Amino acid sequence: MKLIGLTGTIASGKTTVSEYLIQKGYKIIDADKISHKVTNIGNRGYKAILKLFPQVIDAENNIDRKKLSGIVFSDKNQLQLLNEALHPIILDEIDNKIKESQSYHIVFLDAPLLFETGLDKKCDLVLLIAVDEQIQIQRLTKRDGIDIFTARKIIASQMGIEKRIEKSDVVIYNNEDLVQLKLKIDEFLLRIDKGN
Repeated sequence: MKLIGLTGTIASGKTTVSEYLIQKGYKIIDADKISHKVTNIGNRGYKAILKLFPQVIDAENNIDRKKLSGIVFSDKNQLQLLNEALHPIILDEIDNKIKESQSYHIVFLDAPLLFETGLDKKCDLVLLIAVDEQIQIQRLTKRDGIDIFTARKIIASQMGIEKRIEKSDVVIYNNEDLVQLKLKIDEFLLRIDKGN
């Protein structure tokens, strides 16, 4: 099995790429879905959030993810606390999914924090979806209904694009439309299917 890390900054189009890979029949291990699963009511991640941030639990005992985001993206110490609590739980689940996927020829590990969590070291190759910052801000404000100031804060809380590029094996820029992005992904898939 070849494990390919798929990462990108927020609003880069990484999720679109992941969905396209699924349509093409590739196995995807989605770190965000795993993160949501472990933070569902009663699970280990939920209990960790309840302990650290009881103020983000709503009347139905669900995590108010928007409220939690507001706290952690405006204070790096709070973000670090959250990451230290959740990452070991999420990494355990990802390890289990990797073990379950051994029969596949190629598996993509879709993880926004691939480098920050050390998951890149488990990968045979890392594919980065990159985007120019102005386009990223436009997409983020439109998608999440936030202002430019908040978008810049979220972007600033993440690892910079230059560092991500440096750590990646392949970089695909998503500054154009969906058709162009899919063409670039198809070209990449041809190369890896041939073993290059």
